[in-house]
Amino acid sequence: MFPSYNNNYNWSSDKPFVGDSRVPIKNGTEYHGYQTYAGQYASQGMYEDAAKYFQMSANLRADQIKALPQLSDQGHDRAVEVNQMLSNYYNGLANWQNAPNVNMNNVPKAASYGLTEDFVNKLESTGKVQFGNAVKNNKLYF
Repeated sequence: MFPSYNNNYNWSSDKPFVGDSRVPIKNGTEYHGYQTYAGQYASQGMYEDAAKYFQMSANLRADQIKALPQLSDQGHDRAVEVNQMLSNYYNGLANWQNAPNVNMNNVPKAASYGLTEDFVNKLESTGKVQFGNAVKNNKLYF
């Protein structure tokens, strides 16, 4: 579920072991985990939960930037923005889903939130595969 815990995690091979907890490091395990869960919730139509997890990911990333500005980079800043957009989009879907008179003509569009349909479809299809694997391997954590 969290690839950075694996010994064969490719992107950690060039990083030195940090033996001192006072040394600031950029550990993406938490917010990447939130994003994984959010995608799984979204793929199952659990839009309110997906929105909350994307918001937690955005908040955690933003808090990390505030606490350790030297760890900020353009990709991290963009990820905060995208997670916020995804949270807003899935909040919109949750509100639509919970409306008394659900109308397919009123479905929120990804483009209204600065996202593309392809991006959202890919995110949800990845979440669906991850959820299916978790069910198959009896590793559901929510």
